Parts: sequence; structure tokens; C-alpha cells
Amino acid sequence: MNPADRYPITPGMWIRTEENEKFFFLRYSSTGHWGFFSEERHHTVREYKLPLSGLKPWHKERCP
Repeated sequence: MNPADRYPITPGMWIRTEENEKFFFLRYSSTGHWGFFSEERHHTVREYKLPLSGLKPWHKERCP
């Protein structure tokens, strides 16, 4: 199954974590259960690997 079918986020979106941190979604991991994120859109910034479960697009997090 395609990771995009399982999670409401896709690469190129801003997300907000449960800890209220904002990250840019760069790409899926090889397993599709994790994603690589950065604090900016630039490709040379530090990347973070986070589980995709529970993450939502940033604009949806801001709306009531």
C-alpha cells in the first residue's frame, strides 16, 4: 500500500507535531511508516526522522 493512502500528509507539506513543532515533510522512508522532515525547505538543512502516525498537515492543525 502506498504511504500517501495511509496518512493525511505528503512530501512538500508543512506539519505540526504533538509537541507543537513545525516541520517540512521532505520524503518517506523506505518502509513508508516514517518520514524525513526539516525545519526549512532548503535541502541542506538538518533532517529529522519521525513516525508518520498521528501527524497532520499544518493548516488542518490551525483550524478548529
